[in-house]
Amino acid sequence: MNIKKSRWHVGVLVACLTLALSGCLPGDEAEETLDLDDAPQFVAPSVQVEEKYYRGLNPFVASETRGSLETYLPNFRLDSGRLELGLLEIAQDYYSTEEHLFREGQLITQSELSSWLRKESEDNPMGLNPSDRNERTLVHILEHNYFNLKGDALNGVVIGLSLSPYYTKEVENEDGTITTQPDYETEEELRTIGFDIANEVASRVRSKINRLDERHTDTPIIIALYRLEDSSSQVPGNFLSVGTVGPQDTQLDWQTINETYLFFPSGALNDFDEARETNYADDFREYRRDVEEFYPNYVGIVGKGRFIDEQLVELTINANTEYQSKTEVIQLTQFLGATAIDTFPEHVRLNIYTESVNEPQSIFIRPPGGEPSMHIYRE
Repeated sequence: MNIKKSRWHVGVLVACLTLALSGCLPGDEAEETLDLDDAPQFVAPSVQVEEKYYRGLNPFVASETRGSLETYLPNFRLDSGRLELGLLEIAQDYYSTEEHLFREGQLITQSELSSWLRKESEDNPMGLNPSDRNERTLVHILEHNYFNLKGDALNGVVIGLSLSPYYTKEVENEDGTITTQPDYETEEELRTIGFDIANEVASRVRSKINRLDERHTDTPIIIALYRLEDSSSQVPGNFLSVGTVGPQDTQLDWQTINETYLFFPSGALNDFDEARETNYADDFREYRRDVEEFYPNYVGIVGKGRFIDEQLVELTINANTEYQSKTEVIQLTQFLGATAIDTFPEHVRLNIYTESVNEPQSIFIRPPGGEPSMHIYRE
């Protein structure tokens, strides 16, 4: 008996059982408000999933800078979502989801954000972008706040600084004329620029905390540097470093984040494998062949791999094809999920999304080392 196909049957059974037990994933149900003893109300998803998310402080209070991601990052189409989710992941290293409540940033105002993102000048002395460049390096500032379960103490402020490595430089030609050409900062160069900006942001936020409420003067501030990716890229940018600063400190203490995204399949992935003697590209090619053999109609399959310290930790697979029935969707989703489980290591989080003509059809999720779950969209 073919071992892979045998394990596929087991995988299908697990997926179906998980689907029956878990109901559906968020998206079909509205959010509901729950009560906690000796604590304020908080907002939580109606269906618990394997991912960890913070409960929201009630009532919901929008940040004054709400909508700024769309305003300032329109040319970085894959970065907004990655930035927000990544900032939540970073926060979990410092503030547990069980002991803290989340609220959108309340310290940086819209007028301050606008001023800080502009170039430094006589008319705008608060600008954080250097005046000697045509392009802005600091493109956006995202703030998150974390409270205790009673909601009366600001336990932490986490800020993400979005940095663009792209700029133009002047070049003197042989005939003496000056032209401009595109260039970019390396990750180390971008870190150096980001460190200086972050120290100033931390100082300003600390001053605001001290002025607004003396009870929160000991609140630590965490700042993450995020490298934006070009709008034509098939993958998002990545976090570079995270720094922390206490109430009595003037400089952030930095830790490097070795994170990168690679498109499956791509030449960059082939180069990555060759340099590190891994076989992710071969595994993905085998995965696609297995799907093509199983499903007679064309299925377009691409992936996006997230690597931390050069190890694959998350793989998102998008499958696009035409479906004639829901039973086709179910069978293909089962096969996509079970075959991915057989192909990729257990520690890798798997996210598999199937769609047809830009309409979502199903979701298959396998958390690291956990049980898979499947959801079929109902019309």
